[in-house]
Amino acid sequence: MNNGEIVQDGDAVSLYTQPANLFAAQAQQLTGEHFTGQVALRPESIKLGTPEQGIAGKILNHSLLGNVVLRYRIVVNGVELAVDVLNRAPGDLLRAGSTIGVHITTDALREVA
Repeated sequence: MNNGEIVQDGDAVSLYTQPANLFAAQAQQLTGEHFTGQVALRPESIKLGTPEQGIAGKILNHSLLGNVVLRYRIVVNGVELAVDVLNRAPGDLLRAGSTIGVHITTDALREVA
């Protein structure tokens, strides 16, 4: 729903993996690929690595979502992203200001209306 209007109807998996409206634009700026419309990308579809892997990004901050998931706010090419990763151990925590590599697979991107 958006402002009381149903924008998409379907089963839970379809609603989550194939959204009909905008969650994240600027995919072209991140991937260098051309998209004709707006693009959706889920936080768990983004993978983190070393600065040499993927697109260089900088961690702005992080939040603990329960005891299992960490959500990082990262800026990449001027685009702010939310990235969800498993919280494995305190030593794995990436600090604010750290430079990391961000990998986005184009099959995780969905063009939306």
